[in-house]
Amino acid sequence: MNQAEKSGLPIRLLFSEQQKGDSFGQKLVNGLFDLKSEGFEHVIVLGNDTPFVTVTDLSRTQNLLESGSHVIAPDQHGGSWILGLRLNTLDFYLFESLPWQTKDLYNSLKLLLSPSELHDSVDLNTIQDVYSLMKFSGLKRGQRIFLKSVFLFFKRAFSTERIYCSSMVSRSVLRGPPQLI
Repeated sequence: MNQAEKSGLPIRLLFSEQQKGDSFGQKLVNGLFDLKSEGFEHVIVLGNDTPFVTVTDLSRTQNLLESGSHVIAPDQHGGSWILGLRLNTLDFYLFESLPWQTKDLYNSLKLLLSPSELHDSVDLNTIQDVYSLMKFSGLKRGQRIFLKSVFLFFKRAFSTERIYCSSMVSRSVLRGPPQLI
């Protein structure tokens, strides 16, 4: 969230209890449709499990959106750690029916969106992802134990499948739009 705030882009949060729909795809599409009805044209979607997003990533995504391209970037599970979407050209029905939360998502997004692609990165969907991050990050034992306990707390508190607060960084031609992540 800190990097999103530093980017200067308007931000809106969409927490689990605010999401409408039964599936991940429905919840995401309903959030996007609400933004479109408010006048947003371009939306950058980030999950709350993307620890390495930078202001540069967000700026590059926004620039690609403004030049007419959707944007995706691969994660280690076959999904995408960032989505840059042009809402006026998005087929919401097909987008909702993608194989969300599977290893096939990234390739399906490529076929549907014909997007520009950013670099690969890591997202934290499972405790194994957290262990891998800690193993290669040079953290001390106490720091690793702390991160593990925080991850497990939030995983239990906010989701049965994964930490689910979808994030959307949005920019609009409208003056002073509400912020949604």
